[in-house]
Amino acid sequence: MGTSPAGNRPFDINSTSPLRTPTLSFTFIDKLFKMGGGGGKVPYPKHVWSPAGGWYAQPANWRGNTLIAGVVMAGIVAVTWKFSSEREQWAHRPEPGQWYASRHWSKQLKQWDAEDRENSTKSE
Repeated sequence: MGTSPAGNRPFDINSTSPLRTPTLSFTFIDKLFKMGGGGGKVPYPKHVWSPAGGWYAQPANWRGNTLIAGVVMAGIVAVTWKFSSEREQWAHRPEPGQWYASRHWSKQLKQWDAEDRENSTKSE
């Protein structure tokens, strides 16, 4: 493919030859643009911890890892829930008889409900 009469070099793009049109060899283009099947290897860590065990779908200890991660997440939720419920404040009393989920854990609503029960028994 397009080599110069003087040697095994690709033709220069700017050169003119009376016999043939200047062409470039594909190996020269490959070397020039470093072409080659999708690029280099992507670096990634070999050991990654995750609840499922890293890069592989079914490691030997996936159940234990999943259990540990679940217990840790449940503990974080429980601590956050307790912290929030202890500091919950209502600006006004809810309507009597209306149901709110907070009635089960809010100190303020429990106290108001107890006062309402006392007042209802006193008035009867």
